[in-house]
Amino acid sequence: MLNPQAWGLGGGALAVPSGFGLNGPCYDPITLTALASTAATALPYISTAATVAGTAVSAMGTLAAGKSAQQAANYQAAQLDAKGKEELAQSQQEAEQYRRKKQLALSTLTNRAAGSGFSATDPTALNLAEDIEEYGTLQEGMAMYGGKSRRAGLEAQAEGARFEGAAARSASRWKADATILGGISTIADKYAPKSGRFGGGSLGGAGGSGNYTFG
Repeated sequence: MLNPQAWGLGGGALAVPSGFGLNGPCYDPITLTALASTAATALPYISTAATVAGTAVSAMGTLAAGKSAQQAANYQAAQLDAKGKEELAQSQQEAEQYRRKKQLALSTLTNRAAGSGFSATDPTALNLAEDIEEYGTLQEGMAMYGGKSRRAGLEAQAEGARFEGAAARSASRWKADATILGGISTIADKYAPKSGRFGGGSLGGAGGSGNYTFG
């Protein structure tokens, strides 16, 4: 609750404390001029600081994006490399299975030939054994070739992913450098001395009179 005496109420008149007006604090013209001058002086520095901060944040964001892109590409490449090794291992297993089937077929042929009265040197048995050997060896080779081919393709994709990641990282560095240079250029333009121009002031001389002012 307001205390009238504390505010100088007496004889029906309200004594307003010094430095306050009806709508808030009151300042004398000298103080207002000083405050305005201080604000005007500080504004360019605040603007410059904001420009520097914005440039730094933008450059850091660009670098971070490039690093993330390279990490993602390297991860993808590692996955492709692993897949390539799996493909080769699987083809080796397939080739081993074909080899065992070949050996089993040759063994079965020998046993049946012996049970039928054919000798190991019988032309028919030899021809059948030769066919089984060639076909089984071919299947082994095809299995190995397929695995190596798939692995080579995956390794090529991995190398391409690594290249793209490195390119993205390099591009981010160039872009960050360009951002920093752009910020420096903006600040330099802001504080560059303005060129003089002929205008309102007078400059007297021996040859006559002229006008020159600095912008």
